[in-house]
Amino acid sequence: MIKELKGKNIAIVAMGKSQLDYHLSISHSKEYDEVWAINSMCAVIKCDRVFMMDRLHVSLIHLMLDHKPK
Repeated sequence: MIKELKGKNIAIVAMGKSQLDYHLSISHSKEYDEVWAINSMCAVIKCDRVFMMDRLHVSLIHLMLDHKPK
């Protein structure tokens, strides 16, 4: 356990239903002390921590495709 996070409000967000729940909650002014993303969700939301379980090269390709210079 991370002691400084004990009792804190943390959102864990993946690409499925948790993403919908997260966006709905913040649209209703819910605030989180930290937001943790799973895999490529880190390219979609602002997050404090990432649990990257995909192959790194696959995730990097997704990030490069999503963040093209304008």
